Amino acid sequence: MIQSKFRECLPGGIYSFKEAQPDARHPFAIVGPFDDEYYLGCMITHGNPERWPDNIPMEPEDFEQEYDNGKQATITYSENRGTGSHFVSVALFKKVDFAVTWSGQLSAQGLDKMVKAVEGLSPEMWHRYKGNSIERLKVSKEAR
Repeated sequence: MIQSKFRECLPGGIYSFKEAQPDARHPFAIVGPFDDEYYLGCMITHGNPERWPDNIPMEPEDFEQEYDNGKQATITYSENRGTGSHFVSVALFKKVDFAVTWSGQLSAQGLDKMVKAVEGLSPEMWHRYKGNSIERLKVSKEAR
């Protein structure tokens, strides 16, 4: 996405990568801009919350079914292998220049839920979050 086009993207927009990247394959919702190189986004996933304890469950009402004069969303609430849509409660740095496509829109309720979940948290790169999350889960299991 070129930077000028990114500046037009509003918080709550859901985007998918045109080509999967090693650490960038899940759709994400924009929380807001960070600077000219990065925006902050929350990954949308069906990751098992037992493995990924920072996953926050979403509801169908957290997504718009259509947007922008009837444009159909391809990313809406869904279930996969018994797990509904979740978002990761961390504001992830995402590079502005990744090639992405609009895939959906959070409702006002969904965006509010996401913003409140990441408010006050330090933004992270995915690889750092992933390592920290695995370590937190390991320590949690050892404490049981």
